[in-house]
Formats: sequence, structure tokens, C-alpha cells
Amino acid sequence: MPVIRDDEKRAGVPHPLTVGTPRVIGWEFNPPAIGGPQFVILAWGIMGGLKVLQRFPLTEDGWHDAWRSLSRDPRAAANAAAALAERAAQDAGPESQQPVRDSQPMLIVTTNDVPGYRITQVHGDVFGLIVRARNYFSNLGASFRTLAGGEVVGSTRLRTDSRNQARERMWREARARGANAVVAMRFDCNEVGDLRSEVVAYGTAVTVVPVSPDVTTAP
Repeated sequence: MPVIRDDEKRAGVPHPLTVGTPRVIGWEFNPPAIGGPQFVILAWGIMGGLKVLQRFPLTEDGWHDAWRSLSRDPRAAANAAAALAERAAQDAGPESQQPVRDSQPMLIVTTNDVPGYRITQVHGDVFGLIVRARNYFSNLGASFRTLAGGEVVGSTRLRTDSRNQARERMWREARARGANAVVAMRFDCNEVGDLRSEVVAYGTAVTVVPVSPDVTTAP
């Protein structure tokens, strides 16, 4: 039974453990009046969203029953097993192997300067690039959504995650160069074929210092 993380407990929104197969296993947190937290077997709907096929109690027995149902699709079960192994390694790995969290402030702005700060050093351009593939069934559903209208949830999630990861890679490169800020940051997005989305975040890595004693660190 997987350990469900706090950011995976969004009320009323099914959370899939994996992507890439027509059927996936996951969980959904609902109010007690409509079933409460449950493990679910999900399928991609024709409009690009997730459809709940089966529900099971959020217990060890419920997880075993849900897994038994998923195992009817060997590819889906293998995909989920790999995801579970990766989660277990992240959660149970030795502290010495865990990445050190970067707590030093990094200021990222789209302007060419930072009010209240003075640029003392320019480290050059930095960027973060990510290319992600969409699930085929979600992509098919998005095509139908263009006819019906409304938000394509799968596309929204894909692009939001891609931008966040591209921006993180950009500031990590800036940090490696000794910068504490990125100015003139921009996003550039392109479609690669029909199923891949390319997102790049780029800007200029700089070192800034406050011009007023009231300003002590970059926010």
C-alpha cells in the first residue's frame, strides 16, 4: 500500500499513480458523505479527463483488491509497480543519498532589473529545458474537447508541470554559476510532433545586492 503524500490529497480530484496506459490505479479524496478517501481504478475519458471505473476502501485490503483488478492489464500493473518502487526508494533511502534541499533565496523576475537591488555581477544566460510526452488517450480526448469546448484538464496539468520543472532547472543552473537571481526570464513553448510538448525557461543569471539597509535578502 503506497504512502499518499499531502500534495496528492486534493479533494474531489482523482490522482493517478502513473500515466501511459489506458487503465491506471490511483486514489481520490472525497467528503465522507460521498464515500470518503478511496483507492480507484481510472481510465482516460474521451474528453481527456480521468474516469473512475472502480472504487475500493483506502485500506490494506482495499489496496490489494484494487491491485488485483489492475493486474488484469499486465502492462498497467508493470507500470504501476515501477512507480511504486521509485516512490519507495525516495521515501526510504538513506539520508546521505537524499538530495540536499536548496534553501537559499533565488529571485526570478521578468524585468531587466530588480527594484531595491543592484546588479553586481552578470553570470550569463541560463535555461531549463523539458520535453514531455502526453498520453495517447488524453491527446485523443483533447481533440474531442476542441469540438465540445471547455478546459482540457490533461493539457493544463501537462503544461503547468512542464513550466515548473523547466523553471526549476533554469534556477539550478543559475545557482551552480554562483548567481542569486535571474532577470529577464521568459518561457518558450513548442509542440514536437503530436504527442510531445517542449518548454524552455531562460533568462540572465546575475548576482544582486540590496541598495537599502532595510533590504537584507532577495525574497
